Amino acid sequence: MGRLYDLQKLLRNANHRYLEFISSIDDRTAGIKRLKKASKSVEENGHSYKGFNFFNEEDLEILQTIARGEFNACPHENGD
Repeated sequence: MGRLYDLQKLLRNANHRYLEFISSIDDRTAGIKRLKKASKSVEENGHSYKGFNFFNEEDLEILQTIARGEFNACPHENGD
């Protein structure tokens, strides 16, 4: 029981810090615009692409993979 209580306390504190941080942002317009763009489905050249659902487990996994950056292209130092 003690470990779950400790975890709950850590998560509650993390959420509190996050909420304090986002509430300190004065102009949320840019973030809202980006969120709408990322979550909106689009059609391009006859192909439709669904937007990301940040509350969907599969979409979240994709976003976390992208955020890790291990698949980012890096130029070689010698120009190859």
